[in-house]
Amino acid sequence: VSSALVVNNHGGVTVKQGSGSAGDLTELRAWTEELMELRAYKVQAENDTSILVKKMEEQLGKVQEVMGEVETLRSWKKSAEKEQEGTCAEVASLKGQLATLSNERERHEQHLADKVETLQKSEANVKSAKSQALEWKMAAEHAVAESSREIASLS
Repeated sequence: VSSALVVNNHGGVTVKQGSGSAGDLTELRAWTEELMELRAYKVQAENDTSILVKKMEEQLGKVQEVMGEVETLRSWKKSAEKEQEGTCAEVASLKGQLATLSNERERHEQHLADKVETLQKSEANVKSAKSQALEWKMAAEHAVAESSREIASLS
């Protein structure tokens, strides 16, 4: 009895019986078993591939989610940098205003110090003038008293 292994278009295997030896049949059975094992490996590989594809799709989804978060963070960073630039400009402006106010305050303080000095000098001059006037008044009173005595002594 002989037999032949025939593979059809769908991957199926059929055995055609014919005249041949028992060794041919044993060999055919061995080939059939090997083919069945290969089919089992193919099915397992397809299942494993399917599982790997699903896992990769999940990982891809996670990667895309992380990339979206990264883009959001980059956007926030750019906004924060722009805000920081604006804040730095405001700080520089405020420092300029502070310097101007500080200079004005120093000028006003110097002006007030000059006025105080002038007032102190004026006060000293007034005291000196009062003192001089008092001396003149006392001298005038003394002169009037002496004149009165001389007039009294003459009469």
